[in-house]
Amino acid sequence: MSTTTKLVAVLAGVLLIGGLSYWVLHGSWQSVAPQSLTPPASTAAPPPAASTATAPPAAPLPGPPASTAAAPPAAPLPGPPASTTAAPAAAPPPAPPASTAVVPPVAPLPAPPASTAAAPPAPPGLPAESDMSEANRRQTQEALRRLHYYKGRVDGVFGPATRAAIRRFQHEIGADTTGHLTAEEANRLVTSR
Repeated sequence: MSTTTKLVAVLAGVLLIGGLSYWVLHGSWQSVAPQSLTPPASTAAPPPAASTATAPPAAPLPGPPASTAAAPPAAPLPGPPASTTAAPAAAPPPAPPASTAVVPPVAPLPAPPASTAAAPPAPPGLPAESDMSEANRRQTQEALRRLHYYKGRVDGVFGPATRAAIRRFQHEIGADTTGHLTAEEANRLVTSR
């Protein structure tokens, strides 16, 4: 017998003894089929097992091709008779708790379409000049000064310098140059940059 054949026979014997030892130590006499990690598809009862347990044939080892002389077949081992119930299948993995359920992300809302016309800024609520308080008049003079229409004091009094500044502003925006602000003109003035 060649050394390759002897080596294959020894390895087959070691694998056979190791597999049988595993079955004996773990009480796996009930089934000779490997257990699946997934639960069975049906719940029908399996067919009854044979009255005696038989060892599965040894798998061929990778390596050089074996000679035509084969190892002797393994004899069945004596042991307890096989049960008629199937070996328990592996339990499916537990479902995650409801509190950790994955919620799909919500798609962001699309941006509103941009208007081709510039939207007027929100008016700060200035009334027409005839209804302005002193604070409103000061705010108007400050806006005229910021835009370089007015160079006088911010005192809340619309004198000749303030009236001239208002007329210049009205001329720039294409309004009637009356020197007196409407509510729309006053709001446009204080929101101008």
